[in-house]
Amino acid sequence: MDMLREIGIMVKPTLGKVLLFIMFAFLWIAGVIQTYAFIDDVPGLEKPPLYDYLRPFSFWFSWLVFSAPFYLLSTLLCTPVDFCSAILSSFPDMGAVKFPLAGVIYSYAAASFTAYTWRTHITTPRKKRQTLLTALIPTIILNGTMFFILLIEPNRILFVLSSYLTMYLVMLFYVISIYGAYKIIRNVINRGVGPLRKHRNSLNVA
Repeated sequence: MDMLREIGIMVKPTLGKVLLFIMFAFLWIAGVIQTYAFIDDVPGLEKPPLYDYLRPFSFWFSWLVFSAPFYLLSTLLCTPVDFCSAILSSFPDMGAVKFPLAGVIYSYAAASFTAYTWRTHITTPRKKRQTLLTALIPTIILNGTMFFILLIEPNRILFVLSSYLTMYLVMLFYVISIYGAYKIIRNVINRGVGPLRKHRNSLNVA
């Protein structure tokens, strides 16, 4: 019952979760739309909506990193029996790509867990600063080539900035989620080990 109550608290909408969900869902949809750049030379494929408006920005790589756990899990689940293709084919079309309904659901789950961990486990100013700074390191590493793009083509400032900002958002998600998963696993182990210790102590006393 305690676990169900915690899950209910985790997924309950709040302003912070909704705002984070909007950012994650937008990144997912924009990333899917920008995949059209890899197939735009195929005849007969309709251009997705908003594709031309999103071209000056960089969302695809950040989306790819953000969506990696989802696609890894779906591959593991769908490889033995391919039921995913039937589900995906029922999603609405966005030109040459499908509307990522499953990705939007994943985005809400990611936003819920991130916000829950931030509020529950990252409570002190020191932990908050450490979390924000830790996410900067992989962001800079993964976007290392962006500096050269800016040097060669200074007019692509929006492309570079959007890449850094969205990747930083994704890295915050990973840093916070990994820490949240660690806290949950530790709590589960402590709950299991605690009664065993009490039982062993009672046997020693007897």
